[in-house]
Amino acid sequence: LWENGITDVEKRDVHGNTALHYLAGCRDFNDELMNWWIEQPGVERVWRESSNDYGASPEELYYAGQIAKRDRVRGYMPWFDRSRWTDARKRRKEEIWKGLLDEKKRQMLDMGGMHE
Repeated sequence: LWENGITDVEKRDVHGNTALHYLAGCRDFNDELMNWWIEQPGVERVWRESSNDYGASPEELYYAGQIAKRDRVRGYMPWFDRSRWTDARKRRKEEIWKGLLDEKKRQMLDMGGMHE
């Protein structure tokens, strides 16, 4: 990519991640590529200071991944709280279903008695 003129390492996706965030998050980190890339203008600053929407820089993701690999646990995922995700998903589904029911069935559901 670099040789083809794509040199904007600050460009972000919808989650605020740069290409360096993705490189840092690889299970098999490419040390050779990173050693070369870090020498390019502006890359070291992005590596250390460019936080994504979750507040993590590529460097932080890299070190969290190294710790996870060492400890054999999943990587850095501060945004993933299964219980919160499940509760929110359940509420969304209930609202969708309620919207499909007629008023009488909706009231029965709200009272906890939709077993007819």
